[in-house]
Amino acid sequence: KDNVTLIDTKTTDVMSDIEGSTGYYVDGTLLAHGTRLLVTADSDSTVNNKIYDVNIIDFTVDDVVTKQIALKEATDTTPTTNDVVLVKNGTVNSGKMYYYTGSKWKVTQAKTKVNESPKFDLFDDSGISFSDSSTYTSTNFFGNKIFSYKEGTGSNDTELGFPLTYQNVSNIGDIVFDFNLINETFSYQSGDTVLTTNTNSGLLRKYSDLTTFKVVSGWETADVKSYQRVIRQYDVSTLVNDFAVDVYDKSGDINDLDVTVFVNHKIKKLTTDYAINRINSIAYIRFTKDLTAGDIVHLKTKSATIKNKNGYYEFPKNLESNPLNDKLSTFTLGQVGDHINSIVDEVPGFEGSFPGSNNLRDLGNVSKYGRKFLQHSGLINLALYHLCNKEANIVKAIRHSQHEYTKFKRLFVEQAKNLGFDGTPAQMVDEVIKRLNKNKRKITYPFYFTDMIGYGGAKKTTFTITDPGNPYYQLTNVFSLDELSSKSILIYKNDTQLLHDTDYTFTTEGFIKIKSTLILNDILTIVEYESTNGCFIPATPTKLGLYPKFIPSKYSDTTAITPVNVIQGHDGNISVAYDDYRDDLLLELEKRIYNNIKVKYDTEIFNLTDFVPGEYRKTDYSLSAINKSLLIDFTNWLSYVDNVDYTTNSYHSGTDSFTYNYGYMSSPDGNPLLGHWRGVYKHAYDTDRPHT
Repeated sequence: KDNVTLIDTKTTDVMSDIEGSTGYYVDGTLLAHGTRLLVTADSDSTVNNKIYDVNIIDFTVDDVVTKQIALKEATDTTPTTNDVVLVKNGTVNSGKMYYYTGSKWKVTQAKTKVNESPKFDLFDDSGISFSDSSTYTSTNFFGNKIFSYKEGTGSNDTELGFPLTYQNVSNIGDIVFDFNLINETFSYQSGDTVLTTNTNSGLLRKYSDLTTFKVVSGWETADVKSYQRVIRQYDVSTLVNDFAVDVYDKSGDINDLDVTVFVNHKIKKLTTDYAINRINSIAYIRFTKDLTAGDIVHLKTKSATIKNKNGYYEFPKNLESNPLNDKLSTFTLGQVGDHINSIVDEVPGFEGSFPGSNNLRDLGNVSKYGRKFLQHSGLINLALYHLCNKEANIVKAIRHSQHEYTKFKRLFVEQAKNLGFDGTPAQMVDEVIKRLNKNKRKITYPFYFTDMIGYGGAKKTTFTITDPGNPYYQLTNVFSLDELSSKSILIYKNDTQLLHDTDYTFTTEGFIKIKSTLILNDILTIVEYESTNGCFIPATPTKLGLYPKFIPSKYSDTTAITPVNVIQGHDGNISVAYDDYRDDLLLELEKRIYNNIKVKYDTEIFNLTDFVPGEYRKTDYSLSAINKSLLIDFTNWLSYVDNVDYTTNSYHSGTDSFTYNYGYMSSPDGNPLLGHWRGVYKHAYDTDRPHT
């Protein structure tokens, strides 16, 4: 908006006190003809927050001329959100700027000295400003710097007027900056408690005009996912031109070959400094001018083709730049230069030199090409530690847990077979687990803290159903499967364990809500285990949220040549049923695990289909590569099932298409089919039971 002459922050009834008066002072200044007056304290909403033109009119009574103030709404009287005005006069407000929030005018931050950093508003995930006192009661947030010079001690800098902080490297001082956006805190009141929050959770609004903005943070998503280029280095001596890109076999035939050329660590431009010639299936870098002995050439290449022994991988960025994902609280001017230099190496269309004259500012959003100031969505150091450290190898740990879980299930069935004890499935499972664990030491024994099941001592509450329409039954304490704990709660109806989400849920008030049908005189039992520690059952991927969960059930598998009863476990494992009491015990066990899963499989975090290809889904990995990686686990599994013959097709029938070998046939899209019908279905639909 145009500047205003004065702002009235005190008068509550402008139309009575100012309109029609012979004179009036606002902010120590007498209103004059032509004054633009902004009113911000009037109790009448039709008057308040508007701009008025002050007119001084003359009227005569008994030959006496009197002056009178008349207020007229200015042409821009009504404000819109984010309007800003400068107040030109006044004792208190002269030189101040005000902005309109949508409901009131607020004074902007004032620049009171040279080289004072501006402050910016920050918003939470719901779009509410940290300065909004209706949400953040008694907030002391008044804006936040994005970054600034880190002030030090000692003499003032001659240009900036305050002392700087330097980071000394080899006796050379480098100016240090604060990344204030993530370093500051503010406080507000919640009830009787004063809470302090870090500003690193705040978001900025970047405006392209008065009303259009996008929400941004201090970070920009990189243009591509991280990758490692293959490097070939040449030390120039007798060969001064035509350098072979020989890090791939037949590089000249590779369509996705991408080459970035550096000479003496300076990037060179395609067509201007060099060309790529493809001769006899080899790609060559042909420089416009011959190089000089002593020059160093680096060819940084990228392709889906597997490299050969001539090249080496560049150091991965997530090990080189901020490998621990530390908070970037400070940085130096030299680091900024390195970051910009990495942008120059990556951004398309760069012309000129850096440092020096160039077109970097004309290339749009170049921040996403930076490779020095980084935060990583996935840390490689932890993965490398678990892959490369012999004492903490994750693959060996997974296979060990797999072996131990298989052994546990086998011993569970053996113990159940020889139990010599009759009771409910829950009582019998408790007895089996007790016998399996009787010689195991406490915390020092493996799998003590896996939280797989509750068993043994527990608080039991029994309800005889008198009102089938009442679904709510009270727990001793509030419980949720959305929070990690070492507690477990199981629900039984007439001695049959119910399933969470299917038959019941937990409420936030400390009740269970029954979803299945209740009948008069049903017996409902709530079993609350205070601790699951000491169950000594290895955790499964499903329990850890690394694989989908399946409802434990017993059913007739009609996909077999001869239908057979099977039991499906919590993790989707399928085993042939015994068709006796052991099935009830296995289902009781599987339900206990299922009903105590506290980490859900989340495809937003980890999705198997991002890695495993299908008929209608391509990934970075071939099915052959996936199967090759599973070969060791498959052969281990064979040892658990008495090394069954999995290659001989001894059940082929010319009249049964489910016994055919489809390995020499193709799908409707022309892709080779897998041999067995189950593989065909799973590759196409991710299931061999699309009819169920």
